[in-house]
Amino acid sequence: MQTIRIQGIEYTIIEFDGDIDVNLMGREAYDKAKIFIRKDMPISKKRETLLHEILHIIYANAYLMKGDDEERIVGALSAGLHQVFEDNTTIGDFTESVKIL
Repeated sequence: MQTIRIQGIEYTIIEFDGDIDVNLMGREAYDKAKIFIRKDMPISKKRETLLHEILHIIYANAYLMKGDDEERIVGALSAGLHQVFEDNTTIGDFTESVKIL
C-alpha cells in the first residue's frame, strides 16, 4: 500500500473508481490519515490531484480562517507545485521514490 508522510503523519493513498463520482478527482480524509485519488486519470493528473489533497491537509494543519476561499488557494497552489514537479526531474523523482501513483 502506498503512503506519504505529511507533517509527521503517514497518510495512506487509495485509488478509487471514477464511477463513484465522475466530478471527484480526489479527497482527503484528514481524521483517518487517508488520501483518495481517482484511478482512471492520467498519471500527471493524479500527481496534480495528490498535491491538491496534500495542500488541503497542510491548510487544515495551519488553522487558516475559513473566510479564505480554500478551493481557489489550494487549486492555484497545486497547479503551480505540479508544474514545478513536472519541470524539475529531481523533484519529479520524489513522487516516484515514495511510490506515489
